[in-house]
Amino acid sequence: MAFLKNKVKVGLVAFVDLLGFSARVEAMKTFEDLKLLDQTIARVQRYFDHKPSDSLTKESQQITAKTVLAFSDCLVITVPVDSELASQDGHFDVLMNELSNFALSLGLCAVNGIFLRGGVDFGLWYRNRDRLISPAMVKAYELERDACVPMIAVTGEVHRHFSEHRDRKFYHKSADPIPRILRRFDDLPNGKAQWLIDYMPICLESVDGHIAAADLARYKTSNPEIRDQMRNEAFWRDCRQWATWHADAIRGQYRTATAGSIRAKYVWLARYHDDAVARFFGTAPAELLIGDLANDAGTIAS
Repeated sequence: MAFLKNKVKVGLVAFVDLLGFSARVEAMKTFEDLKLLDQTIARVQRYFDHKPSDSLTKESQQITAKTVLAFSDCLVITVPVDSELASQDGHFDVLMNELSNFALSLGLCAVNGIFLRGGVDFGLWYRNRDRLISPAMVKAYELERDACVPMIAVTGEVHRHFSEHRDRKFYHKSADPIPRILRRFDDLPNGKAQWLIDYMPICLESVDGHIAAADLARYKTSNPEIRDQMRNEAFWRDCRQWATWHADAIRGQYRTATAGSIRAKYVWLARYHDDAVARFFGTAPAELLIGDLANDAGTIAS
């Protein structure tokens, strides 16, 4: 019994699913179709760090005790409250950082034309080799179905746990990670409301802003003030590029959708995109906005 208890963990459990997988499987006619679908699944697994090859990611997963399980087109991710890193920094920061990582992985998939849907719960799981038993995974799976849009939803338990966590008080209101990462969205296409990971601002904030090769010589010989200006210009240039890729990917999914229920999800996502761009850039550049894909105006969030 003690052996079993040692394998019971508490923390975040995420279930992530590739949208449109069944339809693509049914539509396969050639080995090339199979190859492309296999490559898509492999990219999703890589973007979510399933079996990472680089030492830094391996070390990060070891000190956070994070596991990423993959089967078919699905991923199950677990991050416990008790880990080497959590013992030093506290699990609030560790787990909130993992929610941010979910956002970055989701955004990376999206700009590459791969749309996912996921659910995250906070609760128990038991794992023994390749066997995973978890009421939290069941809730995450059910939430993934309810979310209905290409985003990652979190249960009320996740939002309550972090909102009421004692370590939250160490953050100034302007740096509070809760409203930065989690946002309640009303009027989803299925008529429900959910807490979702607000992935676009997180992805845009993480843009590197590389100095273009043609500008490297000038950058190296410039004074610190000019270098700062060039880095700032590179950051906003790359943010605009990321937003353009994201918009193009949504348009592409909308154009290829064969059912009204599927198109409605991308109409909603287009509205989310435009709202996020306006929030991030302040004055939204018109060329970065998708506009109303299906004459469906309205507010998308509370």
